[in-house]
Amino acid sequence: MRRTYLLFSLLLVLSMVPATTYAAHIQGAVRDARTREPMEGVTLTIANVYTGEVSNRTVSDEKGEYVFREIPPGKYRMIIIVKDFIVHERVIQVGEGGLATDVYLWKEKIEKYVQRKRPSI
Repeated sequence: MRRTYLLFSLLLVLSMVPATTYAAHIQGAVRDARTREPMEGVTLTIANVYTGEVSNRTVSDEKGEYVFREIPPGKYRMIIIVKDFIVHERVIQVGEGGLATDVYLWKEKIEKYVQRKRPSI
């Protein structure tokens, strides 16, 4: 009987402890590498390196800033897309404390590349 009471007490105490899940944020800004001016409207996607599963997408705002919220810690591939073209990829490691990382792109080169790749009508 005493063993049952102790087991019940232990289960009761454990049920009161909230489940701990670690979720981090990834944040930063997208800027022109030459002028350091913010780049608005850049799409950023993160995908798990091991599974390829896309975890989240976001778009940089008028200040060039972006944020991914509630991302489980792990290794991700960050894919940067401008005007429907992948222009940069990098692997990032996200810890429990999150990650702050800025992205620098050569805006002039991207614009020339996109103009060359767009089909003419």
